[in-house]
Amino acid sequence: MATLRSSSDLANFAVGCDADIGGKSEAILDYIPQSSGAGDEHGHGKFRGVLNPFVPESWKKTLEDGQTAKSGYAGFRTKTRTTLFGTACWDLSLHPYLAMRVRNNFKGDSKSGFFINIQTEGAVRTDLFQHRLHIFGNDWQTLVVPLSSFVLTNAGETSDQQLPMLREKIRTVGLSLLAKPDGDKLGRVENTQENFDLDIEWIEGWNDAENGHKNDNQIDEKAGNL
Repeated sequence: MATLRSSSDLANFAVGCDADIGGKSEAILDYIPQSSGAGDEHGHGKFRGVLNPFVPESWKKTLEDGQTAKSGYAGFRTKTRTTLFGTACWDLSLHPYLAMRVRNNFKGDSKSGFFINIQTEGAVRTDLFQHRLHIFGNDWQTLVVPLSSFVLTNAGETSDQQLPMLREKIRTVGLSLLAKPDGDKLGRVENTQENFDLDIEWIEGWNDAENGHKNDNQIDEKAGNL
């Protein structure tokens, strides 16, 4: 589906964070060439940056009663692929799992968590199917997630009506990261920022989970959208 084994692969991805709309987070997707000394078989992508939960004053003024100001998110996804006949989609109807090769380089005590995001050719373009990405340790690992365990969300909130994923019409796939500050409804926080650093080589549809670490914990927190 998507690889990051060469510098030209970067052109197939879009990167974003809350700085696009006035926030202070930073995010970049780099290419890291193959390094024989590190034991890498291929080059890979590096998604890195800083999550900053700072909430601009202009955001707070638009809040309604009961709403909470949120910031501190970053993500990347495959770009929408257009053709003469419309949008090109991946067909995963015969592949019940999504697999990816990743390595988490952040060795501290992180408050944040990665999410896998899938957009389908559905009626509501802001809908995303999401799943927590649980990464264990700091070594390269192949994580395998059942597509049946993704949860339908919209604008970062779990949808009340859960619909099955249109697996034969996958438009985009990507990862996002959301800060979890210890703050209040006005966005006042003690921890001002947090670094992240994730290596990724590829994302694929798989028929089984035998050759990777099966990652089937359901989504349990909200994620920012890209």
